[in-house]
Amino acid sequence: MAAVLCMLSILFLSCPGALTVKAQGDAKLAASAVTAERNSTVVVTVALEENPGIWGLKFKAGYDHSALTLQSVANGSVFEESDIVLPGSLDREQFVFVAARDELENITADGNIITLSFLVREDAAEGTYPITLELTQAINVASEDIKMTVTDGSITVSADDTDDTDDTDGGESDKPATEVKTAGTKTGDDSNPLLWIVLLAVALAGGGIFCVLHLRRKNKDR
Repeated sequence: MAAVLCMLSILFLSCPGALTVKAQGDAKLAASAVTAERNSTVVVTVALEENPGIWGLKFKAGYDHSALTLQSVANGSVFEESDIVLPGSLDREQFVFVAARDELENITADGNIITLSFLVREDAAEGTYPITLELTQAINVASEDIKMTVTDGSITVSADDTDDTDDTDGGESDKPATEVKTAGTKTGDDSNPLLWIVLLAVALAGGGIFCVLHLRRKNKDR
């Protein structure tokens, strides 16, 4: 027990900048809106903008399974590959994204969180299919909830050819609505807050070991 306390003391005393928290504002989590034809593959990106400093993020992406099939996912530029926990199967009602940085420091960069590749089914009806985002939790390294504006995306399935006359309804009524959600809101998700605790403990342990090895190396060099 004394050894653990010693390691934590070394961590916080030797690494004073590790828990620096940037001033928090409204971040933006948004999915893209794209157009595709039947029996084709289309890519939807989920991006983070105006990032006030984030450590962990969890959200769900929903879509119409009768028209779309999620084929693959690819990591973006915000989190490292090792930070992400992907579901065992993509064939689920909703895609669940979970990520937490393996260091005790916020990520402050904007960019793509993840890329979702969909196959548009051959029998998909022409029209617009929403890609819904449901924020479960977003926190910084101090375990404070981050307020986010969440914007849904969409995939518009167009006709296979352009022989039809222009029959559009006019306007852009299909534009996805924007809603503000806070990370503490109940969403009916079966999220386990213990995940954040375990990830934080791993980060603490790793940082402590690093600091101990660094001090030993300095002692040897004397």
